[in-house]
Amino acid sequence: MFIKQEFAVSQPPILIYTTAVCPYCVAAKNLLKARGLGYNEMRVDSDPAARETMLARSAGRRTVPQIFIGAQHVGGFDDLAAADRDGRLAAWLTEQGT
Repeated sequence: MFIKQEFAVSQPPILIYTTAVCPYCVAAKNLLKARGLGYNEMRVDSDPAARETMLARSAGRRTVPQIFIGAQHVGGFDDLAAADRDGRLAAWLTEQGT
């Protein structure tokens, strides 16, 4: 199982389901890093159990990245970028206690 952790203990758990070759996954991780936010990364291309968990949590979405902030399903990169632009990302983080 591949899990990459890049987060501070005080931050809410941001989880990104990714694959090794995915430009949108890289873009999502770069956006979070640019905002000073860490994340956990789970690779679904090398871990079938992680893929099944992603499918269950994301209502069957098969594309990557699939991004979660706590229990909140953000969606993919475009959804994350839109949430960042319109302030929903900051609101979700505030709700999680950041």
